[in-house]
Amino acid sequence: MEIRRERRKPGRPAKGDRVFTGVRLPREYRAAAEAIARRDGLDVTDVVTRMVGESLGLPIPDYCLPKTTSQQEELPLNKAS
Repeated sequence: MEIRRERRKPGRPAKGDRVFTGVRLPREYRAAAEAIARRDGLDVTDVVTRMVGESLGLPIPDYCLPKTTSQQEELPLNKAS
């Protein structure tokens, strides 16, 4: 008897219960959202989701939070105290 393994679905992992909502934005809004997405290491969809949640006073999903590391410069530690 052949044992079948469950096939993994291709693509990104699921982000929970969501619904497609197509929106047409002015070009400058889209460009600004893309810049934020690049800065935060996110998809534009996640940036827009975060902005809608913040505007409505709703909880922000973890996947919408910035993924980039801190932009702070590292201090040189030449001497031990």
